[in-house]
Amino acid sequence: MAKRILCIVANPDTRADSFSSSVSRAFLDELRASQSDYEVKEVDIFETELPALDFNSENRVEEAEGKTKDFGLLLDQIADAEAVVFITQTIGFGIPGHLKSWIEVLVATRNTQKLANKKGFHLQIEDDTLVPVFQLKEHDFLRNFLKECSMDMLETCALRHLHQERSEPDNFLMELIQDAREAARDFSGFLKR
Repeated sequence: MAKRILCIVANPDTRADSFSSSVSRAFLDELRASQSDYEVKEVDIFETELPALDFNSENRVEEAEGKTKDFGLLLDQIADAEAVVFITQTIGFGIPGHLKSWIEVLVATRNTQKLANKKGFHLQIEDDTLVPVFQLKEHDFLRNFLKECSMDMLETCALRHLHQERSEPDNFLMELIQDAREAARDFSGFLKR
């Protein structure tokens, strides 16, 4: 059985020409090219239907599990992976709401152990945020959550693009793509440790 890297993409802007999609693709392409020993599987979290958990999961775990059967496929993919990469766009100074909901379902169904002892990485694509990169890293909800799940996390890589830098969008996009490729190579080195 081949070793697997599961890449969970949480980018609501899926247009092929968007900055975020272009940067995500560059990262994934470089990761596939540099990891011949691994199968790289991509899952778009926005295409994953999540159940609405409208109850206190403390008392009703079985009901939560019943509502999340379709969620099980993604959990199986996580369990089968050697490493999990999260590629997110910064929205409202944090991760996309759909990914936050996914994390809440993971916690409510008591499946966080599926992330334990896996290597992890968070590629954060920032768009016109007012919060400096270093502050976002300090308050990185996703990274902190994953570390609590006992994942072996590489430092979050934040790639930032602003409107003022888009005066020459082609040049700037190429720089972001190069940064994404470098991040993929860094993660590849991390996997070999």
